[in-house]
Amino acid sequence: MKIISILITALVLSTTVFSQSDDLPIDESLIVKLAKVASGGYLSKMDLKNASTLTVNEKEAVIVSFYYRCDKTGYEANMFNQGPQLSQEILNHLNSLKIGSKVTFDNIKIENASGEVLAKPLLLTIKS
Repeated sequence: MKIISILITALVLSTTVFSQSDDLPIDESLIVKLAKVASGGYLSKMDLKNASTLTVNEKEAVIVSFYYRCDKTGYEANMFNQGPQLSQEILNHLNSLKIGSKVTFDNIKIENASGEVLAKPLLLTIKS
């Protein structure tokens, strides 16, 4: 019974995070990158070794939080991260991906001169 209660609490908390972010406007001018690769791009296995931080094209902008998602051969990853630095859990998952895997960084909350806004999702494909 206690496990069910914990799962329900986790579900409510994750839903709360999504609803807070969904109310924020999307700033179309912000471009988020991982290892200098923008959305729709291909990230090589070599680039993955150097990938540790999400960056944004606006110097004054700060990445507050984001979600990392991936469906890797039946194992779906769905991880929340605070700040631009990728957590060790996300780095481990990224480094275990096979060529052709698709990853998404979404609900990217950014603080800039306009206040808190969302950036468009970062969609990447792993290549050799």
